[in-house]
Amino acid sequence: MLQSLFSQIKTELLIEYRSWAQTASLLLFTFVLSYVIYKVKAELNPIEFNFIYWVFLMLISISIVIRTEGHTDEGEHMLVYTLISPITAFISRYVFNVIYLLIVGTGFYLTLYLFYSPQFDLTWDFFVLIFCGALSIGAALSFTASIARHLAGQNTILSILSIPVLIPVILMLYNMGVSQFMQGSVELSMFLTLLSISLLSIALSLILFPMVWRR
Repeated sequence: MLQSLFSQIKTELLIEYRSWAQTASLLLFTFVLSYVIYKVKAELNPIEFNFIYWVFLMLISISIVIRTEGHTDEGEHMLVYTLISPITAFISRYVFNVIYLLIVGTGFYLTLYLFYSPQFDLTWDFFVLIFCGALSIGAALSFTASIARHLAGQNTILSILSIPVLIPVILMLYNMGVSQFMQGSVELSMFLTLLSISLLSIALSLILFPMVWRR
């Protein structure tokens, strides 16, 4: 199973590499978004910076998953269906989404820092939160994507379902960011709560995904 999993992840990354222009356009969008935020509000305190980052990352992440889930056509789906198990397909897509979110989330943070660097020091510990955010947001969106995969109006349903699922995740990440900026550290209980939400999303996805995989 591990061999097929690594092979599928490699395939997902290769497909994305061949459409690198779309990834570049998304990174360009984060740069433009950061610039617009800077022009609207040239001064930010750490709490405002933290709030803007997680709210806009939530919106960007929905666009990412809609794009990555939507680029698989029916023929490609049938080919994957005959080659690998649904669990392997789900885990590989989850890992791919996490990698994508890490790239975009890091790019968004660095572009925001580029404009607000006179006001803030580069907080390396914040990259730990970005990593945790990619894992938890990826889990939540993979869960909603597993429900919406074969429904009519997949992208619309995915957008609608993603918001209520993402809200507790984003609130937890926001609170962790506040603790990081104000106290210099994050309580272990926050990490455990976020981990519990992520594991619950993954567990539900592993149950639901095989059911819709063969439909």
